[in-house]
Amino acid sequence: MNKRMNSRLIALLTILLLTVAMWIPDGLSASKLPIVRIAIVLDGPPARLPDRTGVAKDEILRVTAGQFDVRFPPEMTVYGNWNYAQVKKAINTLLADPKVDLLIAGGYMSSNYLGQLKNLPKPVIAAVLLDRELQRFPLRDGGSGVKNLSYIDTFISVSRDIKVFHEMVPFHNLAVLGSDLAFEAIPWLEKRFREIANEYTINLTVVKVDRSADEALAALPPETDAVYVMPLAKLSPGEFRKLVYGLILRRLPSFSSLGREDVEAGLLASARPKSDIQRLTRRIALNVQRILLGEKASTLKVAFPLGEKLTINMATGRAIGFYPSWSTLTEAELLNEQVERVERRLSLQSAVREAIAANLDLAAQNRNVAAGEQVVNQARSTLLPQVDLDAQGTIIDDDRAESSRGLTPERSVAGSVTGTQLI
Repeated sequence: MNKRMNSRLIALLTILLLTVAMWIPDGLSASKLPIVRIAIVLDGPPARLPDRTGVAKDEILRVTAGQFDVRFPPEMTVYGNWNYAQVKKAINTLLADPKVDLLIAGGYMSSNYLGQLKNLPKPVIAAVLLDRELQRFPLRDGGSGVKNLSYIDTFISVSRDIKVFHEMVPFHNLAVLGSDLAFEAIPWLEKRFREIANEYTINLTVVKVDRSADEALAALPPETDAVYVMPLAKLSPGEFRKLVYGLILRRLPSFSSLGREDVEAGLLASARPKSDIQRLTRRIALNVQRILLGEKASTLKVAFPLGEKLTINMATGRAIGFYPSWSTLTEAELLNEQVERVERRLSLQSAVREAIAANLDLAAQNRNVAAGEQVVNQARSTLLPQVDLDAQGTIIDDDRAESSRGLTPERSVAGSVTGTQLI
């Protein structure tokens, strides 16, 4: 009897404790740390590029451990399904949700939308940019200068990319392959590309890419002689390989704005190194921590330079008949290099030009050495024995010589020699 009563009493106490626990507010939970709920918006489900959301969440939890009870409610991680209207709707909904304490945009278009907003009700971090200047992100004293806005600028520059590409390949008809979502989100994007093209007096074609490599290749004009490839996150790995293969079949030089990843996948070149996901996620986590500790998002430094490094896929170069100049070869990192099998086709004139260009630096150094030797000789000359010579001569006519009664000769020469030595 007592055992039954004890069992019932234990069961009753258990139910009572569970009921009370359900009614304890989050702020009074066992952790006793401030609870922070973070929302994340991405452009769409990962296609070709890997989803780094989990890596970013883990890094934020590590950095804020012991300071905040950071949570990522599943309903607050939203994918925009590669639809700009859905991306904007998700961001607006989360910004209006009082349960959301901070919002992170993990895609190009979600970040772009945050950068255009002026009245942000809560802190946000735009983590992925295409080109800060091109997207017209605000910049003041190293930060955004806009209340509640922080972003990460990796110094991607479309203008600089095209300059480097044009120096490598003197093309005349450039095609730009970009996501249709990018051109929808940045209405002035195509206009800016045309302005850059005018600077180099080249013809430009913009191809808006959806999910099909065949459609993108079919849209390239026959006169195209070079292709600039923006991040095409909507393409699957198979479709991207098909695009690369199609460009190689057409013997078209290609340049990636994304970085070395695309060069490894078969595009010809890029001026950006491989993405450093570890550093990027750590920077995002540190920005989250600083905001939660009370710093203003608008004052956080946005600069996050990843550096520049020209990378060339030599296998692609051989396949399309592209042979880099000597100056390019000395500056670039070469993938799939086979020096013994590389055949460069040079005319006599081009060989002479490259030889002269390659030796300009050596000639300049030789001139500097010669000039330095002269300076040394001049400096040492004052320490050597000094010899001064002086000579004078006088010639007068016969009449004056006779009238002087022999006191002034008709011709006279006088000279002196003086020697000195610095001791």
